[in-house]
Amino acid sequence: MLGVILTMTMVLMTSMALTRERERGLTRTCSRCPPRDRDHDRKITPNIAIGFVQSVIVLLAAKLIFSVPMIGPCAAFGGTCAFIVANLAVGYTFSTIAATQLRRCR
Repeated sequence: MLGVILTMTMVLMTSMALTRERERGLTRTCSRCPPRDRDHDRKITPNIAIGFVQSVIVLLAAKLIFSVPMIGPCAAFGGTCAFIVANLAVGYTFSTIAATQLRRCR
């Protein structure tokens, strides 16, 4: 359940957000300004935080509602971090491929 929730939200949020920025012309506005070192960090950090909040909520629900035993918190944290970053990378890849958010049928 955790994997499905993270995959759906992380991929959809990042791909839709960056495609929306391209549609509105914000990327062109930003490309005229001198780039700063932390510009990409400011776009990805909130998505990572949202992924960790979702992970905590799902894991707490699993523990409290379904009594799932939790073993190895350090390994689970590292795996969750890698999974979130991988899903964000997929979302960014989709946003570079997509021209618009909606497909317009003729």
